[in-house]
Amino acid sequence: MEEWRRSEQLSSETIVLVEHSDHATDVDPGADGPSAGDIRVWGPNPLYDADNVSDTGGQTQGTCIAVNAEWDWILAETIVFSDGSTLEFQGFGVGAAKESLRTFVGGSGRYLGATGTAVVEPGQDLKLWKRTISVAVP
Repeated sequence: MEEWRRSEQLSSETIVLVEHSDHATDVDPGADGPSAGDIRVWGPNPLYDADNVSDTGGQTQGTCIAVNAEWDWILAETIVFSDGSTLEFQGFGVGAAKESLRTFVGGSGRYLGATGTAVVEPGQDLKLWKRTISVAVP
């Protein structure tokens, strides 16, 4: 039996985007104050270029679910680019205001079949979130 090998070449790129966290809602379904099960829903929030000057026309939205009172969380996020292409992420983060790593779980449009990760760095006031996305596309 012939071994199957992936024949297409991958092109890679790094995309840096800055989210302006204009829309976020916290839901506290359990005990008052931070606790496991608290939910943060955000977006759609605009994405700016790496210099945080020009709106790219892209947006991000998603949810975080706290796993403890320290706001360690699991996340699902969708980025929609101005051409309608998407990237879907999942991840785990430690604390509400610390750098995290997210993994692609899917994409559409020009990112169909993409693989990669995103490093996300929150600003001190949690109003700006820098995403450095490393993506490989067939």
